Amino acid sequence: MIIASMVVKLDPPSQRGFQRALEALFREARILERRRRRRYAMLALLASAVLAAVGYLIVRGGDAPKGTSGQRPVSVAVSSTRLPAKGDYFSLAVVGGHLIVSGGPQGSLFPSGSMTLMSGGRPSGTCDAATVDPVTLKLTAVAHANCGDPQLYGERVLPVNYALPGLAPGGGTLTIGVRIARVDPAAQDGYTLGPIVMSYPQCSDCGVQWTYGDGSLWIYDALVGGGANPPSELLRVSESTGTVQQRWVMPSITTALLAVDADSLWLAPSIRSGSPAHTPPSQLIRYQSVYRVSPGERAPSRVFAIGSGGALWLVASGHTVWLDARSARKFVLWRLEGKDAAPTLHGPYPANTSPGIEYGTDGPNIAGNARIGIYYVVNGNGTQRIVRLSPDAPTERNVATVRAPTTVSIYGTPPSAVALTRSFFFLDPPTISYPGGSSAPVLRGAAVLYRVTP
Repeated sequence: MIIASMVVKLDPPSQRGFQRALEALFREARILERRRRRRYAMLALLASAVLAAVGYLIVRGGDAPKGTSGQRPVSVAVSSTRLPAKGDYFSLAVVGGHLIVSGGPQGSLFPSGSMTLMSGGRPSGTCDAATVDPVTLKLTAVAHANCGDPQLYGERVLPVNYALPGLAPGGGTLTIGVRIARVDPAAQDGYTLGPIVMSYPQCSDCGVQWTYGDGSLWIYDALVGGGANPPSELLRVSESTGTVQQRWVMPSITTALLAVDADSLWLAPSIRSGSPAHTPPSQLIRYQSVYRVSPGERAPSRVFAIGSGGALWLVASGHTVWLDARSARKFVLWRLEGKDAAPTLHGPYPANTSPGIEYGTDGPNIAGNARIGIYYVVNGNGTQRIVRLSPDAPTERNVATVRAPTTVSIYGTPPSAVALTRSFFFLDPPTISYPGGSSAPVLRGAAVLYRVTP
């Protein structure tokens, strides 16, 4: 049984009235979602050690938790830049080897799970995007275009995720549809929208997720179509044509974590994932395992079970995948090398570890590779602690602490993050609030971009 997070009953409205209803719905949904994420973030922060107060951009290389004294110290250099406020930059991504920031009055449409309203048959609103020089952190190639234009983000295809007109029959909830925008120089807007490739009911954990990699756009949803026992589906979309190349039926793992390496797409249950009601104990392993899906394969491969605790994060780079799993009140590091390699267990982290966590609803906030290690950021009381995880041992180290921008809240979710060559980047976005009614969103502050280089 699917329980919708918000149920709205509407009489057949005019197009304008329906648009206003949708705007009110999604403003309220955003507020509820942010409150929910703050509660999760607060639980994680309660497990964290008390942060030491330090000066702005002071690098600290020797702050290791107990039990990690044997790890070789890693020194890092931290640089930052304040991005122009008029860009509303909320999103950070690596596209084609380039560092891209993007945003708009309602945020960017590029991150996984982003939703939009439709106006005149296309996504509403104008968004901003820019390429960042990874050395100087200066913006280049600043662009403004319709938020649904894939070319704005450096891509050829983009999922467009929006509410379909009317309510689902019998369920009394909205149906969300996914279409693929594809760059088309001959089109009036520079891109065209294809048919609906996936639909799902609107509820708190029903959101679609996507990621790019290995020449494809991968789209996943755990509750496709609705009903009492909806199936889960994974799509592989061609980045050149925008057409669906393959579909796979998957176990219904809500709020899953996705990552793509040079060999496959990898999917793992997050700590918020669960299993359908009344699942027999013998079948629980289907929802507590890591899966690999490669182009051309007829069915997804279940790689190994990680238990009911789920994965805290999932990172892929080159031919390697790392994940941190919760097991028996411990956090353990797993690594998988190559397409068919057996998983390697590196053991538990120290007992006082304050782990990084991804919830499977936003873009990644933990990133890295075998050359630099894996990094994440912990929001504190006016500070942000940068933590490095070893790529080949269950050890972590606080490598730097920076003064947080005033827009960062201790209750907020961790900043979006990426790794590019030999550096780790993270973006603290401006704050956005929704007054309600017909009032426009209120933005405060400007984004700050950080680079961390060993």
